[in-house]
Amino acid sequence: MSSSKKKSSKKQTKVVSQEQRPAKRKKIVSLAEYEAGAKDQAPGKTEPAAGANAPDAAPTADVAPRSKKSAKADQPAKAPKSETSGVVVTKEKAPRPSGLNAAATILAEAKAPMKVKEITTLAAEKGLWTPKGKTPWATLYSAIIREISVKGKDSRFVKTDRGLFELAK
Repeated sequence: MSSSKKKSSKKQTKVVSQEQRPAKRKKIVSLAEYEAGAKDQAPGKTEPAAGANAPDAAPTADVAPRSKKSAKADQPAKAPKSETSGVVVTKEKAPRPSGLNAAATILAEAKAPMKVKEITTLAAEKGLWTPKGKTPWATLYSAIIREISVKGKDSRFVKTDRGLFELAK
């Protein structure tokens, strides 16, 4: 006769002793405290402990972490602000030319409908638009289609045939 053993479906929990657990994380300290601790724990450095057991040992100075205020106190004083020092003067940049504006300019000069690749190359040659992507014609095509669908009759462009656009009249 065959005896079958049932496998228990209970999960076995593993008891972990204190020695097997990972060490707790250390306390986050300032750089000064870290450096002071590193000096105290340097290999090969043996200092006698200052206290009742070592009366002739030199007392060690504790390095306290510097606060932001004391760090600023060490810096030289800044000159008082003048009336114009708070004003930031920037050069006015010309707005970056858009592909749609360049396409409208190119199509205004052209008398017949054009493909988007032709519009893109002419705009780049004339310096009206400097595309930065790998497929600027796809970007311009989707922008023209989006303008037509959003603005409808108020759009600057009209799709005359598959891949051909002209300026709206």
